[in-house]
Amino acid sequence: MTQEENQFLELAQIVMSLPTAPFCEDLVSGFVKEFAAGLGKTLSLHEDVFGNLLLVHEGTEARVEAGPALIATAHMDHPGLVYEDRLSKREFVFSIKGGIPRQFATKTVPVAIYNTSGSRSQEPIAGKLQGLT
Repeated sequence: MTQEENQFLELAQIVMSLPTAPFCEDLVSGFVKEFAAGLGKTLSLHEDVFGNLLLVHEGTEARVEAGPALIATAHMDHPGLVYEDRLSKREFVFSIKGGIPRQFATKTVPVAIYNTSGSRSQEPIAGKLQGLT
């Protein structure tokens, strides 16, 4: 495997391990923005009113003349459960976001609970899905 392939896989692993769900994409978005800023002038970042990010590699004059080499697209979210309400000290209500099939959300499924406003390095709270209504 080349050095570039290893770097890509390391970056992909970081991004894909970040907690996210539809409309709760702040940790992924923040990482992408920091990554772009860290590359300086070779990469520009544009954000639309919906929070979609577009990264453009400015490249070199020789690369521009040769034409684009790669265009990639990705979602910044994946299906997940989003906190809605607290029923008791140990019971909470979460809504299913992103089309999780009900058969995958069966009784006593372990879950990792993250604060999407927290840091990327936070430790999740361990929980269990006890049922669906």
